[in-house]
Amino acid sequence: MKKLRRFLLWSLVFLVLLAACDQVLVRLPAGDGALAVVQQFYVDFRSRLFGVITGEAPRSIEQVIEKAAKPPAAPAKGPSAVPAGPRYLYVDADGNLQFAESLQEIPAAFRSSAQKLQE
Repeated sequence: MKKLRRFLLWSLVFLVLLAACDQVLVRLPAGDGALAVVQQFYVDFRSRLFGVITGEAPRSIEQVIEKAAKPPAAPAKGPSAVPAGPRYLYVDADGNLQFAESLQEIPAAFRSSAQKLQE
């Protein structure tokens, strides 16, 4: 019985320390440097993890691409609604993935980093 109490006590201590570290990484104002990078990674990881648990966030980059590439709710009748030309993928100034139907739709600043999607 004593070993079980000791195990439960140390488990509780571990969980309290884990929650404290979580709150420090989420709430601590980080300046520049390594702490800011670690904090940004952790906050992003944490939001994705909670999104997976609640079913709100895609689980992989492939799902993000599929979700963005889906046609509108009312599909077009007739031949394929997918454009004949190549589609492009680029990252905007905020770090978000963006899709474009042609190279001309991509802002000039991001054209050099745009990648053509495979058919």
